[in-house]
Amino acid sequence: MTRKRNQKGRNSGGPAFVQLFNYMLASEAWRSLKPQARAVYLAIAGRYKGANNGYLAASVRDLASECLIDAKTVTASLNGLIARGFIERTQEGSFACKVRLAAEYRLTVFPCDRTGDKPTKAFMKWKAFDVATRQETPSQNLG
Repeated sequence: MTRKRNQKGRNSGGPAFVQLFNYMLASEAWRSLKPQARAVYLAIAGRYKGANNGYLAASVRDLASECLIDAKTVTASLNGLIARGFIERTQEGSFACKVRLAAEYRLTVFPCDRTGDKPTKAFMKWKAFDVATRQETPSQNLG
């Protein structure tokens, strides 16, 4: 049985998926995340369609209902994901204007489609314990 291919020789269609790299799952930053923060990451990564990194709109309220967790837990999880370098906020959310704007994020594991920046993979540099000062990092309690 052959699959249908488009003009460029690629498979046409197929279900969407979230890509998690083995090096990311093996990183110290990922292993330090709480399950709620992992669920929030998966919810944001599920919004990535291959050409919209940097435009991943996600409000705390939407993430809370999607992940079935409290809004305060979502906020702490987002702060933990940002502190560990898994996501970056590209636009702040706002209730001040007439139209409510959700915050927009980018996944650091993929190139940014908004700015054209290369993947930073900042989570690979995150350490839970600073050997030089023998103290926990400030982001230890987040997410």
